Amino acid sequence: MARIKRVPLKSVSMELIKPSSPTPHKLRRYPLSSLDQLSPSVAMPVVLFFTNNNYTTNTQRCNLLKQSLSRTLTHFYPMAGRLRDNLFIDCSDEGVPFLEARIDNDTSMSEFLQDPSPGHLNDFLPLKVEEANDLLAAFQATYFNCGGMALTFQMSHKLGDGLSIFFFLTAWASIARDSSSTTTFPEFNFAEIFPPINLPVGSGSVARPAPYNKVTAKRFVFSASTIAHLKTRYAEESLRPTRLEALSAFISTRLLKISNKENNNDDDQDKNKNKKKKIFTVSHSVNLRSKMDPPLPENAFGNLFTSCIAVTDLDNQQQILRKMREGTRAVDGDAVRMQLQQGGRGSVVSSLKEKEVKGEVQWVPFVFTSLCRMPLYDVDFGWGKPLWFGVSAESSFVNVVTFVDRKEGGGIEAWVNLKEEDMAEFEADEEIVALVSPTALNL
Repeated sequence: MARIKRVPLKSVSMELIKPSSPTPHKLRRYPLSSLDQLSPSVAMPVVLFFTNNNYTTNTQRCNLLKQSLSRTLTHFYPMAGRLRDNLFIDCSDEGVPFLEARIDNDTSMSEFLQDPSPGHLNDFLPLKVEEANDLLAAFQATYFNCGGMALTFQMSHKLGDGLSIFFFLTAWASIARDSSSTTTFPEFNFAEIFPPINLPVGSGSVARPAPYNKVTAKRFVFSASTIAHLKTRYAEESLRPTRLEALSAFISTRLLKISNKENNNDDDQDKNKNKKKKIFTVSHSVNLRSKMDPPLPENAFGNLFTSCIAVTDLDNQQQILRKMREGTRAVDGDAVRMQLQQGGRGSVVSSLKEKEVKGEVQWVPFVFTSLCRMPLYDVDFGWGKPLWFGVSAESSFVNVVTFVDRKEGGGIEAWVNLKEEDMAEFEADEEIVALVSPTALNL
């Protein structure tokens, strides 16, 4: 499969964009909720690719982006602040970095997008995924010589979840089009519902980095017909899986097979005697906005999700889907508050971490998250909708799968982060090979 080489970039400029109006003194200290505290300190990326419509120059587009971003930050004021001690955001209007860069060769955007790899998106990121630190957001406009532009938005997971990212982009684009009169702005301060607690950073995070950063990320495309086949395959008399449930169950079984193969590859009996028992978990992010009583508004901004975790093993693969469904149904505001009282994302995580520290087990988590049904292809700053977007990039986090809708509709792209040796096994898996579609984009 042909791959476009990574593109060399030439830095053009960097500017701190500050809110157009100062944040009132009474809003200067923004407390993190317990769910914010538990979220990993990573800079989640979205990269939008726009064609040149011949009506605007790069300078005109960038000026519009910066001016509208400044106005938008007034409404999303914590984004322009700085994180302090995993307790609160200092909303002192320090600003967000906005970088400009240019592709330093003749690679056109259409060439780059023939078959883009998640790893290639790293070239368009102003921050490394793992290096959010005290910054809450960063932006970058990257210009192709053909006139196309890649617009990157990275937001710290400490500030909000995937739905919050989409909500911000929608509001920013609306302000850029001078449609602010119809723009819905965010509601904050959900620390009142989920008060902050005394926890180490990331103590509730399920995703974990791999040693030596030997992690690779790749896209796998599943057509609408393949997903329909998987829904039938995993259906039971009393359980009709959704397309995400069916695809998650399928990918989980393939990852379980790889992990089991690792166990069986070692023929040394003494080593096998000392091997820790592997405990596998499959986790999904569940949106809490509609699960609360009363429900939270869709414009609720922050980390308003929880991880639904199912423990599984090689002998109970058929139970994965049922356990996921049962866990999701049990999620509500009261259940989350109880989990927080137990010290994190829940008793399952706490118990497994405790056993792992004692050397009793080896915990192998598989983490699934979805941005499906978030209409990122409708984000329009005034020069048209994006030709394509990417939502992930290579990082040190392993066993993470992100689902996004295909632009054509019906199908799903799975962005998979695995250790290099596991990715080789995953790509060669007979069932994966039989069901994936070509990754080349039909743009």
